[in-house]
Amino acid sequence: MSSAKCRAVQQAARSLPIQAPTPSAAGLAPVTSGVIGCGPAFFTPGEARRLANAFGLISCFRLTGQDQWILLGNGASTSAPVATGTPGGAVVAVERCPAGDATCLNPDATRSFSSFMVARAPDPLGQPLELQAVAGPSVLLLSNARCGLFSFDVRKLQWHRGTRSAVHALLTHPGQQRPTAITPTMTGDQALGARPPAGPPAACSPGPGQ
Repeated sequence: MSSAKCRAVQQAARSLPIQAPTPSAAGLAPVTSGVIGCGPAFFTPGEARRLANAFGLISCFRLTGQDQWILLGNGASTSAPVATGTPGGAVVAVERCPAGDATCLNPDATRSFSSFMVARAPDPLGQPLELQAVAGPSVLLLSNARCGLFSFDVRKLQWHRGTRSAVHALLTHPGQQRPTAITPTMTGDQALGARPPAGPPAACSPGPGQ
């Protein structure tokens, strides 16, 4: 991303309502106010390594009071000596807990990535995918490298423009907005076994604005 676009992304992120501090992009997200980080046993060590190898640096968290776990893979290799993308690309994955399922809501309860639904980034080969802010209970603001800023509707697994007006519309009229980028969704198992398409991005954000 160019320095000018980077500054625009940062400015747009600062202007949006933030519900909670954003988790670290490196490793499992720490516990912060308003955010419940996934515990060290959330995935088995073997599966955690598979996720890092496939999707890069992993953030994993749940917003306090919400019933869905969110996993972000930034698409950047954690082991390559130079900047390199991962086989699975950049993704957002969501696990929804059934009502009253205390085990699912427990950050220390081990589960399988197969219980997550995965959405590829608009440009899955563009890395890194970085969380900029959280707006309301179900909207993430993410920068997708050269494609710029997007808002992601966690409930519908859809990508929208990363503008203040787009985020406001998602918060005030949930489920009524047309997505900017149509990206494939799949189960966790399918995502681990599939490579992102090598063609052009599904869509690039027109950039921050009103």
